[in-house]
Amino acid sequence: MNYIDPSTPGSRLPKSGNSARRLPGPRDVSGWAREYERRRAAYRGDPYTDGEIKELGLFRLQNRAQDANALRTRRVTRDYKFVCDVDASAIHGGGLTLHTDTGALDAADRVWAWSRLAAHLPRWAMNFAVDGDFYLECVRVMRGQAPMVVFVNRAPEIVDPQYDATGTFLERVTIAFTTDPTIDKDGKDVPGQHIRRVLTRDRIDVWVDERKQEDLGVWGAGPHALGEVPIVHVGFKGFGEPEHSLGAGHGIDETLSALDSMLTQLLAIGNRYADPLPVFAAAALDAEALTDWRGGSALALPEGASVDMLVGDLSNYGTIADVIQSERDALRQGFPEFVFSETSAAASGAALTTRAHAFTQKIEPVRRAFWRGLEVATSYALAMSNRVAWDAATHDVFRVTGGPVFPADKATDVALMGDLMDRGIFHPLDAVKRLQAMSLVDADLDPEEYLERAEASMFMRDERLSAAMRAAGLTGQAGEDAILALDTERVEE
Repeated sequence: MNYIDPSTPGSRLPKSGNSARRLPGPRDVSGWAREYERRRAAYRGDPYTDGEIKELGLFRLQNRAQDANALRTRRVTRDYKFVCDVDASAIHGGGLTLHTDTGALDAADRVWAWSRLAAHLPRWAMNFAVDGDFYLECVRVMRGQAPMVVFVNRAPEIVDPQYDATGTFLERVTIAFTTDPTIDKDGKDVPGQHIRRVLTRDRIDVWVDERKQEDLGVWGAGPHALGEVPIVHVGFKGFGEPEHSLGAGHGIDETLSALDSMLTQLLAIGNRYADPLPVFAAAALDAEALTDWRGGSALALPEGASVDMLVGDLSNYGTIADVIQSERDALRQGFPEFVFSETSAAASGAALTTRAHAFTQKIEPVRRAFWRGLEVATSYALAMSNRVAWDAATHDVFRVTGGPVFPADKATDVALMGDLMDRGIFHPLDAVKRLQAMSLVDADLDPEEYLERAEASMFMRDERLSAAMRAAGLTGQAGEDAILALDTERVEE
């Protein structure tokens, strides 16, 4: 069985007829590519495109010259980015930890290390929140004489998934993209290559510039024995079709575009107030004369001509600004992510608790689905490495955990772990992994090697203390008091 996010309502819907296309939205691959780019542009704060301004009816200052640089609606608010940032932070949880009750943990940890998962995780979580669709391919590469499997996050616009008739299981996935041009060792330009990868349940076929590749070491092509399509797809929020999902910013973007439009209009009014527009009757000035007049030169008008100044009216400026802020505050009330913003600073304790609970209820299924995707991808990678068919009972044995939704006090967590280890109910190796998840220990270090070095360091310290105590003739309670004094001095330092 292949994996699809179980929390996605549309993942179990049949794909017969036109049922998968019954909701408005992009209708083809190129349309979805534009939609994903629109979501990223909203996150980056890029200007609205001409198409968006026309489709959404956004403000654009018109002038007789049809100046291409005329004032137009821009993304002033950054609430879209804020929502995505908060969700992404909760998804990667400050670092993830892999668990299993089997002996496969070392091999799985190697896959994570080869894939540099700890370094890529924040970016992957952000891609997931912004794009709404997350694809993680298990790619075979050569390491010496033996193949190994690493994770590669594929951008959703280059992935064309094909599900079975139920819309539940992946049957075939096509990944097509063009590499960037490069420069070879001789300084010559090397054009980009068009890559097409076709993944099925039994093999991986690769074409480079329409030439089929058979090299396992370079392209990972050929049979893979997995029995499943070696890629995992997780949707942020399903909306009726398994291939595509909504992102974290869905529901806030269109309202923000209207607020951006209103704010840009206020800017236009303010600009006109600060820079009045001359309006001539029965006369016309060329650009040079108009510039001289604005610079303070006298203006000679023909008989019967006149000039007036078009000035922005600021009488209702404050009222409109208040309306915009009120609408923005109301919009934020519908997104519990703003429990982390300054707008919650004046909220009551009960209100903050309610918002915190709402955010937890919203994000827990999403991040659990993301973690589940990593679990399944890990099990796929090990089966591919061993060149055996994937079996749920044998390979689907991993569990991923992360930090709490709301940031915890690290000092308190560390003290608690120390207390639990002293009682013998928390293993030191688990403590090291937890410290890595909290970014207190380098995530790229091997936990077992780190623990061995730490234990060796503690042993040497204890040996030195014992030798010093014996040399000083300290035993019994006096010896314990001396150790306590040394520890106290170390803490104070």
